Amino acid sequence: MPVETYIEKGVLKDLSALLKESGGSYFENIINAYQDAQGQLCAVPARFMIPMIQAGSAYYSAGEDFNAFMERKDTMVNMLPGTVVEKFWYTCGAAWQKEDKTLDQTMITEFLTKLKNAYGEYDSSLEDETSGMSVTIEGAGTESDKDVYLSRGDYDLAFGRINTNFGLSRNMDYGMQQAINEKLKDGVIDLMPGQADHVFVPAMVLGISSKSAQPEIAEEFVKYLFSQEAQKISQFGGFPVEKESFRSVIDGHEFEGQENLVSVGGGDMDEMLSCAMEPTPEEEIKKMTELVETLTTPSLQDDVIKDAVVEQGIKVLKGEMSPEEGAAAIMQKVNIYLAE
Repeated sequence: MPVETYIEKGVLKDLSALLKESGGSYFENIINAYQDAQGQLCAVPARFMIPMIQAGSAYYSAGEDFNAFMERKDTMVNMLPGTVVEKFWYTCGAAWQKEDKTLDQTMITEFLTKLKNAYGEYDSSLEDETSGMSVTIEGAGTESDKDVYLSRGDYDLAFGRINTNFGLSRNMDYGMQQAINEKLKDGVIDLMPGQADHVFVPAMVLGISSKSAQPEIAEEFVKYLFSQEAQKISQFGGFPVEKESFRSVIDGHEFEGQENLVSVGGGDMDEMLSCAMEPTPEEEIKKMTELVETLTTPSLQDDVIKDAVVEQGIKVLKGEMSPEEGAAAIMQKVNIYLAE
């Protein structure tokens, strides 16, 4: 079930005191993602991901909003429809939920309409191809979950197979980002546009059952996961919520004193990028930290709703149904689910 359901049912303990005991300095905007009206933290993200976009100026301008981006042409060439729908789910789904937890059908229709207009005509040959570091097909036209990550499109963007690369950023590789921007001549990396603003994706969301048979052990484990020792372990689960740990995994300190260039390649070894192996400049660390502090909207975390959106969204982008029909089908499936 979605974490909000557990919170509403009152089956999770308040973790506020545990975070204080952990002794870290946290991004309050992230750890308060599920704070209730009484100020209780019954579920807390230990890590988070950021929906981001990287592209040249012909296809994206810094700070561009969802409407402006969707009016551009050829921004989604060579992209599978399911991957596109799922990535934009993260930056749009949070704008659809009403106060009573039902969804706004008008907003979903707008989402599918603009996405279809920007996506253009569906190319069925994409279902039979994989290239470089991009798509992997699993099952009946359903893309692998790992395709939602920004890093999956690095080489496809750098070598012109796609015009924009967007998705979830879970770690910062400054050298690679700069290499791609230089390859694009005028590349920029920014927050991914969506119907919701300043979105982050909660990850490793932790909670303790109020009926736990061993609450002390559970509390010790949660405290450890929020400690600097655990938070500083660089991993693909997302960025740390503890500020000093966050800095340590983006500052490139492991490259101190090296300042070398290395050549790295994607799936096609004829395609090589020269990346700097050096610490991240202080101004870039500051910029990234300030960006994180602007993130105020947790993405909607409900796989049942997401699966319904992706399933019907694929049909819309393939031209098998209209955006209005797709939105109606989503609402029908979701309403049955919410009524259960």
